[in-house]
Amino acid sequence: MYYVGTIIKVKPPEAKDNYNKIQYEYLVACRGYNYSGKLFDHAIYKNNYGNADDYEDKLLLEGEKVIVFCPYNNNNSPIIIETLRSTSVPTDSNYRWFRRINSIEEYIDIEGNWSMTINMPTKVKDASTGSSSSKPSLETERPHMHMKKDEIVIDDSNGESIKFDRPSQTLTINANNINIVVMKNANITVQEKCIVKAKNADVNVDEKCNINANEVKVTAKQKCSVIAKKECNIKSTMIKMNGEEGMVVTTATWPTDLVTGVPIVGNPTVKAGSQTS
Repeated sequence: MYYVGTIIKVKPPEAKDNYNKIQYEYLVACRGYNYSGKLFDHAIYKNNYGNADDYEDKLLLEGEKVIVFCPYNNNNSPIIIETLRSTSVPTDSNYRWFRRINSIEEYIDIEGNWSMTINMPTKVKDASTGSSSSKPSLETERPHMHMKKDEIVIDDSNGESIKFDRPSQTLTINANNINIVVMKNANITVQEKCIVKAKNADVNVDEKCNINANEVKVTAKQKCSVIAKKECNIKSTMIKMNGEEGMVVTTATWPTDLVTGVPIVGNPTVKAGSQTS
């Protein structure tokens, strides 16, 4: 038997007068084919899936018009099979919508935020019987993604996340390890300022590395080492050592020895750490 009615009360699973404790239940005031009044309590919304793990749930609101079906004319098992357009509920209301399929849960909360997460069934052991059964896990330690009004968050629930914050126009990445593999070319452009902080950093370039800047400053709190396996070229008009300025001295700027006056001939090779030149 089919009835058309109005939802007059919404009962969430945690409510005392909710019988099944899993789905939302509804109190629906209906009229039959002969306009006789009927009140259906503990009505549940239909499910588009027919197994225990996959289900879809939508929160209906008070005042919504619905169609109620009672299998085998059993008024104690009412099922809401469809909703009707109602002028009492605006179409732009923030409905709660929930869907679960293949352990992936997708939902929209009452404020319009969209979320998707993986909630794998876990083995739950019954202490009284000792048997195990698969039930959806209530833990939140699963990867999830949220699209809120002002931010987008991708989180693995293990301390690693990517967050796009619209008001501050900020991208935040939290990760234990980041691996970026570029097969061909990569261009990184920072229009204003770039700050890189690291406890340890290694830069490995197989062929050539060019750094072009108006000013380059390297500060080492304790020790600084520059190692060139083949050749090291330094070109500068002035060198400062220990804060003192001095011109670069070469055989071109000072060709003779200051004491003997003997011409200085440059050594073609200079070894790092050697006392001779």
